[in-house]
Formats: sequence, C-alpha cells, structure tokens
Amino acid sequence: MRKWYTVETHLIKLAEGISGASPYCVPTSVSFLIGAKMFIPDKLNQSTSTRLKKFRQKLLKKETLAEIKLKTTFESSGVRHKAQHIIPPYIVDFYLYQKKIVIELDGSIHNKARIQQADSRKESFLGSLGLFVFRYKNDTPHHEILQDINSVPDISQEEKEEFCKKIWFLKEIFFQSDLIIERPASFQEILDLNKQVKRLRQIKARFKDTVEAQNCQWLGFQVFGFAQEYAVFYDPISKKRIELNIMGASKNLIKETIKLYRKGIKVQI
Repeated sequence: MRKWYTVETHLIKLAEGISGASPYCVPTSVSFLIGAKMFIPDKLNQSTSTRLKKFRQKLLKKETLAEIKLKTTFESSGVRHKAQHIIPPYIVDFYLYQKKIVIELDGSIHNKARIQQADSRKESFLGSLGLFVFRYKNDTPHHEILQDINSVPDISQEEKEEFCKKIWFLKEIFFQSDLIIERPASFQEILDLNKQVKRLRQIKARFKDTVEAQNCQWLGFQVFGFAQEYAVFYDPISKKRIELNIMGASKNLIKETIKLYRKGIKVQI
C-alpha cells in the first residue's frame, strides 16, 4: 500500500544534493519537484509518520531549559498536557488536550522573518482545527501562562469527538498516501487538495505508461492552482525536463511533445 508523505523544502533540497549534480536526474526513490504547492511523486525513502516521530524524540531529548521549567510547573499545578505533541504535519511544544490549547515557547530564533512566516502558517492551521494557540517568550512568567490557561473552559465530549475525527483524517492524509503537501495554512486547504489529488491519480494512471514507453522518467505533478497542473517527466535523450499542462493533454500530445524536444525544439504547452 502506498503511503502519504509531507516534505518540507529543506528536505527536498537535501534529497537533491544526494541525487547528484542535476536537479532533474533524481533517483525514483526521491522523485519530486520544488516550488509547487502540491506534489505527487512515486515514492519517498521515509514516511511522514516515521520522520515526525523521530523528530519528536529528538526534541524531547534536547528540551530547552524554558520547556523543562514549564513542564515542571504544569506537573506541580495539575495541568494535564503532552510535550512535543504531533498534530500532523506539525509538532507543538505543549498540547493541553482537555482545553484544546497549544502552547509554543519562542527563543530568539523566532525573531527572524522566515521563522515568523512559518509560525504564522502553523498558527493559522492549528486555529482552523479549533485549537487555541498561545505563543510566549521563553522568559514569560509562568503565573501569566497559567492565568491564560484557566481562562479557557474544558471542552465538551462532543467537541472532543469532533476534534478526534479531524486528527484521524489528518493522519490518514499525511501517513497513508503518496501526496506531499508543504506546510498547510488551514484544514480546508487539506480538504481541497484531497479532492484534487483523487482526480490527478486518475490522470497519472492514463499518462505514466505512455511517458515510460518513450524511455522517459516520470517525475510527478507540479500544481500551482486551477488550470495550472503539469505532468512533469525527464527525457534522458534530450536531457530536458518536460512540463506538460494536463488540461487537454492526450497520449498523442505527449508523444509529439517528446519528439519535438528531441529535435531541439522547446514547446510551451
């Protein structure tokens, strides 16, 4: 059975470096592209589930002093929590499951613009799940954190069941398919992409054999939005990466496109 994966840009770049000089000649075990919102490769070396669990263990072994102190405060105050908890595809510093609260402790690295942008997308996604996200500096007094926690009522059994359904859906999405999604900004985005990928799988089933019959290497899909969905493959003869807009594409069009590339004629389709 194929599995779902999520890969961030730095991991994709790492895989490129392993594959060799050309970003277009990647081995099939890491066949994917950079820059798109969604990817559908053939397979990857490590599942999202395994990667997240390993990263969580690493975080638990290298807890910051601020995290250790807050954990001690929670334990002495009777605050039920989970440290470095996985909410696919993210890991949060603390999850208070009785109140649906996420607590993030920020060091100086979170002052960087790039990190703040990633934090914003993470908060947006967690908020779309109905979670309360509290972000604090490492030196925030613990009585202020406890005061914020106590201001949020415990969730009802109905809310708990509804949230569990979303989590199970996310695990199914990220752990049991061949879809790669960069850091999502909302739960609705996942729902929309899930519908889109079902249609792309059907297209892949039609075109992949034709591509490989022309001695080309199927790379996957690159998706930027509606009507901007490209089947991407590598032609070792012309040494070109070919991107073909799948809207209106056919098996004959794929064959003719490859012929033109091999004649040195680059076409925009």
